[in-house]
Amino acid sequence: MAPVLATLTAEVTVVSLVVGILLLASLVALAPLRRLRLPYTVALMLCGAALGGLGEQVERRAAQAVARAVLERTPLGALAKGMSGTARGDWRVRLDPEARARLAQAARSLPPGAGADGLAEALSAAEPPLVEAVDRALRSEGDGELPTEERVGLLEQFLHLVGAGGGLGPGMIFFVFLPPLVFESAFNLDARKLMRNLAPVLVLAGPVLVVAAGGTGAAAMLAGGGARGLTWEAAFLFGALISATDPVAVVALFKDLGAPARLGVLVEGESLFNDGTAIVLFHILLGLAVASYAPAAGAGEALSATIGHGLVEFLRVSLGGVAVGLALAWAVFWLVGRVTSNEHVEISLSVVLAYATFLAAEHLLHVSGVMAVVAAGLVAGSYGSTKVSPSVVEFMHSFWEYTSFIMNSLIFFFVGLVIVRQLSLADVGRWAPVLGAVLVAALLVRAAGVYGTVPLLSRWIEPIDRRYQTVMVWGGLRGAVSLALALVVFGHPELPREAREGVLALAAGVVVFTLLVNALSMEPLLRRLGLDRPTPVDRFALAHAERERVRAARAVLARLAREGAVLPGVLAPLEEACAARDARAASALGDLASELGADPGLAEELASYVALALEKGEVLARFQAGQLSEAATRILLASADALEERVERGAGLPEDRELVVGLGEIESRFLSLVEPLPLLGRVSRSLRARRLAETVEAQRALALCARAVQRALAALERDGGLDPRALAQVQARVSGWVFRSEERLHRLVEAFPEYAAHSQILFAELETLRAERRALAHLAEAGLLTEKAHATAKAELLAREAECLRRRPEGIDLSPERLLRAVPAFSRADPTHLAALAQKLVSRTFLEGETVVREGEPGDSMFLIARGAVRVVARGEDEAEVPLSTLGRGAFFGELGALLGGRRTATVRAITPVNLLELGAAPLREVLAAEPELAEAVRASVLPRTVGRALASQVPVEVLGEAARADLAQAFGEVFCAAGERLAAAEGTQRLIYVADGELTLGGRVCAPGCLLGLGAFAERPWGAPLVARTDARLFVLEPDELAAFRARHPAAADALARRAPVDPTSEV
Repeated sequence: MAPVLATLTAEVTVVSLVVGILLLASLVALAPLRRLRLPYTVALMLCGAALGGLGEQVERRAAQAVARAVLERTPLGALAKGMSGTARGDWRVRLDPEARARLAQAARSLPPGAGADGLAEALSAAEPPLVEAVDRALRSEGDGELPTEERVGLLEQFLHLVGAGGGLGPGMIFFVFLPPLVFESAFNLDARKLMRNLAPVLVLAGPVLVVAAGGTGAAAMLAGGGARGLTWEAAFLFGALISATDPVAVVALFKDLGAPARLGVLVEGESLFNDGTAIVLFHILLGLAVASYAPAAGAGEALSATIGHGLVEFLRVSLGGVAVGLALAWAVFWLVGRVTSNEHVEISLSVVLAYATFLAAEHLLHVSGVMAVVAAGLVAGSYGSTKVSPSVVEFMHSFWEYTSFIMNSLIFFFVGLVIVRQLSLADVGRWAPVLGAVLVAALLVRAAGVYGTVPLLSRWIEPIDRRYQTVMVWGGLRGAVSLALALVVFGHPELPREAREGVLALAAGVVVFTLLVNALSMEPLLRRLGLDRPTPVDRFALAHAERERVRAARAVLARLAREGAVLPGVLAPLEEACAARDARAASALGDLASELGADPGLAEELASYVALALEKGEVLARFQAGQLSEAATRILLASADALEERVERGAGLPEDRELVVGLGEIESRFLSLVEPLPLLGRVSRSLRARRLAETVEAQRALALCARAVQRALAALERDGGLDPRALAQVQARVSGWVFRSEERLHRLVEAFPEYAAHSQILFAELETLRAERRALAHLAEAGLLTEKAHATAKAELLAREAECLRRRPEGIDLSPERLLRAVPAFSRADPTHLAALAQKLVSRTFLEGETVVREGEPGDSMFLIARGAVRVVARGEDEAEVPLSTLGRGAFFGELGALLGGRRTATVRAITPVNLLELGAAPLREVLAAEPELAEAVRASVLPRTVGRALASQVPVEVLGEAARADLAQAFGEVFCAAGERLAAAEGTQRLIYVADGELTLGGRVCAPGCLLGLGAFAERPWGAPLVARTDARLFVLEPDELAAFRARHPAAADALARRAPVDPTSEV
């Protein structure tokens, strides 16, 4: 007997399905459907549903044909008895024992006299269906042919193949389709804009989702779900799975209509985190549901344990997934950064990242795979974008966009197919009343969540327009993730069948409704809310682009006219059309300029956006041309994004522009802390050296790109469209950036010549290599290279480029002994003493703008400047910073604090990246204790400077000139006294005393540090009261013989001080 179904292998089935779906996807994306604004995903879902329905009819006919062939060979009664008493050649021998037993069971379930239709239904209803197995057994006998009226045509064969896709399981959706879809969305999402809007995204994907899940599940039960077999556990499961949004159709519509970028980030960002949160919540609730149906002996304990650990598990799974994604993304793109211009390897590694992240998180570590892929995709789209070779960037974006198109086409086709194959019209009708209530409840709960929480966040983030909130409510479509989770419930054997069928029916109904109603009504909603209208930036870009296109077209027409390639009569209409287009563009620019003239703030904002857009384009163009390094590109793009945020806040462009290298001050402070450590210090210094090289490259890149922006803005000024005053302001800002970046670059070149040389050499070598590559490509296109010669030369170029990119600048020679000798206190020290001190030095590095020491902090170390420069400032009377000095290479500061203690008297801040050598107070005292001669020399050098600084702040000494004050400071000696020590009797002659540390008492009054006593010594007056040390104290004292010597050298100054001496010395306290 001939076969009933065509013989097709599984491989042919898969290939045929994929080819057919992609053909449908291409057809539904053509112009007629685009004019209808029907998203291709929705069209494919409808096609899948239609073909699934036809395929079901084909399978029903095939099952009936199989049933007729069975009954022709074996009566129904014999089938029910099984194989007992049958002939040796019976066709059922070719069935496996399990299939024979299930066939007999199916026959026994039929009433006596049931015909082929009844048997066909029984064969199809068996789990798994018996039609295919019985058909193969029948086909293996006879000539393999059916009578003509029972043969299956090619169309029916294809529909049968389509029907085979109705058995798509959730594992296929999760492990095959979902990773690349999530990765592509995160990869193309602006990570910086997402971080700015992270608060509403996390609120909507977290607490709002949980509340929505509970509300939707409760609505399903209250609307009659319990009467239809739905349980509370299954209802909440349904609420969780239906909360996963899938805005593919909406996001595509945003791009077509030019909706605001922030709206797209909010909708797509919420969807990414929403899917991860919904899946995690689903698994927790699934555990609750299974525990509730477990045997009574352990059910309560299991349920209690599941509830008790639910929140902890939620956090572990979510945050664990993010950690896995970040770690694997960093590792993969570290590897990508070591590949040079190999698109096959780099794109393959990105595919490995998408799938490996999901598998490692979900299957191996049991954390959220979706969260892991989201984190990996965001890293790939931000940090990884500059790790990819410039020649591969565009190819990689195209690859992932096409991959997304394929996966969306397949998954939405299967969504329609699965819905039709798994649900009958009777199931839909039975759950229709509950579905209506669920749809209303889901919309109301989502509206309450969005409208109720988003406005509350406006205190911390930029307020979100109410129109955006409306679109976020209506754009919460459901798709493949919800259906996959519903299939998980549907196939779970430990849940009641009625509940499983209800979850699948309701989920399918919500998915179909949102894709047909919400998605198709989104465009009218956007137009009604005015979100499709172009912004001033869009209007300027469109008009300017139109003028540029017209210029290009006119240049071609002029060339054709010169060459005589076409008749003049052909060119005239084209020239007229170009003139008309140019006039319209000029009119649009003029109208825009008039509007901007009435709103100076908007005019400056538009001009700022244009300048930053020009800079970004210039940075990316130079990066792809190989003129900018990966680090410089990343730094400049991050800086431009930060400036865009500043402009959006209405702050405008700053006069000075500081570039953040690495993690900025946080990273630098951490490296400063670990730099003195033995093992981590080497790593810290290596990273510091890399950051310094990146700083040099970034400043050079800023100067180059800002100059290009200057030229572009000058060209735009001639074309019009921007307000002249606003454009002039922006041009002044950009000119200031150029000047300051060149100034910083000059300082860096002076302080770190080897780094500047490394940057320049790298730039020159890469430029020459890129030129050689272009020449090689030209020779290959001209046919002047054989394949072997081209491959050999290309490999050699790539190897040289990789070598250039791996090269690092050499380390810095700090010459500690030479730097120590530059300090006056150590200038005459013995070389052996300097060597002992040099062993105690610790290398410290600070980036531009970082604070080295702060005024008022305890001073317990000194610093020597090896490279770079610092600025010394102090707080004035109004607490404003007053610049005191700028110190460069070879200078030092903080020596008084290291030698004498006390607090810092000024703040020191790096004005370039600076390498310092720090000498702590404890190591210094240790060396000085072991070297008495060095200690005496240091003390003799430092004491006058200390006294001089102390006297400079005393009002009575202001009458002295600078020379007399310096001479007076040299005459003081340092005295230490113990608490309770009597320093002078009441009748004793006064001595000039400055209290450096500790406290004294004079006539019952306390003399605190900073107090100057005994000016009466210049008038030879007594103290009038005993002077006693209240605590241990350190004093600077002018002894009588030194006073006499000073009077001899400066009689006028001594007389001036005598006249200023108070009669009562206690009044000085």
